Amino acid sequence: DKKKVCVDLISNQGTCGSCWAVSSTMAFSDRKCIHDNSDARIDYSYGQVVACDNRSYGCNGGFPEKVNMYFK
Repeated sequence: DKKKVCVDLISNQGTCGSCWAVSSTMAFSDRKCIHDNSDARIDYSYGQVVACDNRSYGCNGGFPEKVNMYFK
């Protein structure tokens, strides 16, 4: 019997002020896994969110509520 694993440890963001992207991306991944009733979570890239979400400021801060809009 496989154990379902949908919640993961928070990653280290190093010196980049990307807590807005790390926490939001990991929460999205956890919730999607739970919603899909999956056996394992998909690791979405918070690095891509930091680099590409043009509504935020990369390593200089951002808006957690905008991450789901970015994923759409």
